[in-house]
Amino acid sequence: MTKHVANGERPAKATQRRAKSSTKKKGVETGRRAPKAKEAKVKAQSRPRIARASKDEVVTHNRSVPRSSRGCPTPKFLGCKLPSPFRSYVLTAFYCYDNARGVRRNIAMRKHDGKVKAMSYARFIYSIVYGRVAKSMTVDHIDNNCLNDRINNLQLLTRKANNQKAAHARGLRKVIDAKCFICGCMFTISRNQTFLGGGKKPLPTCSRSCGGKVSHLKISSKVKQKYFLKCILKEYTSSMFHKT
Repeated sequence: MTKHVANGERPAKATQRRAKSSTKKKGVETGRRAPKAKEAKVKAQSRPRIARASKDEVVTHNRSVPRSSRGCPTPKFLGCKLPSPFRSYVLTAFYCYDNARGVRRNIAMRKHDGKVKAMSYARFIYSIVYGRVAKSMTVDHIDNNCLNDRINNLQLLTRKANNQKAAHARGLRKVIDAKCFICGCMFTISRNQTFLGGGKKPLPTCSRSCGGKVSHLKISSKVKQKYFLKCILKEYTSSMFHKT
């Protein structure tokens, strides 16, 4: 326990700590707090400059990325600022992951305020060449090889068209057109993925974000199945698809 000074004053150590914290970070101890604008300017000047990658360099590097390797290729622009439309981001990670459709490549970006954003490598390349992609659209691989991220193998499709193409590629015959229970968007899903075909999804949705909201609903799986039956608009076979 520290002994208090007479006349009700604070301890000497506490007053010294407060005095140090209220001084400028530049080293000049004036006893006054520095303005926020000046503090931000000093931080910006002390921050090291980060090299920026050009659009042509990213597209050229994309051609050299191996297509068939399951391992993660060595990224060239880690720690570099990215071209438009990701000018405020710095590339922090480049990795692969396995899911039901095979191996895919992802990247992670970080803003100067610490906010992290992850997206597929195919969507990243397409956005750099053709501009930012809307959330309602998906970037599809024409040859169905998720590791072939070359720009001439990418096309822009709606979620419904992308699901139809994937179902046709897997040879799934029964397909369902439904309305999303959360956002009301139209989407297509194979019958085998729902509880009608023996799948595990009692209430399928159009996207992962809507699926996360469904998982937080405090209702039983039987009630979710009833809701999905009301959302079904049409059920048909894959022979109605147009081959791409």
